[in-house]
Amino acid sequence: MPNTNFDDVLPIGRDGSLTVRGPFDPEGAKIVGDTLIRFIIVQTPQMLGMTVPPGEPVTVPVLEGPAFFKGGKKWSTKVSKTALRRFKIKPGKARAVGIAVLVTRAKETDIPAVNTITWCQDVTIGSARAATATRP
Repeated sequence: MPNTNFDDVLPIGRDGSLTVRGPFDPEGAKIVGDTLIRFIIVQTPQMLGMTVPPGEPVTVPVLEGPAFFKGGKKWSTKVSKTALRRFKIKPGKARAVGIAVLVTRAKETDIPAVNTITWCQDVTIGSARAATATRP
């Protein structure tokens, strides 16, 4: 079964855009067409080292987007600086959740099957230094 996840660090480029990417290992499966990847990135105040008084309402920023795996060893997409601002995502710790939808077949004569892969992991937005800078 194919396998994927996010890179541990999702870099912010000089233009302010965020690169969301990760490795993709088909593990021998014959993938038919492109693989659709959807993701969300969530960042709570606590992840950024902020304290929130008990009972105080908190707005949790959620960034979502698509990507495609078209072969090779990684999938990748860019999120614009404007989108990062709109969704209030900042350098530092975050939680990333993904789903990949792919069509596979074992042999050319087999009927294709639709498969999904889901994953969730902690990531760092920006650089590895951003994660240590936000520790309480």
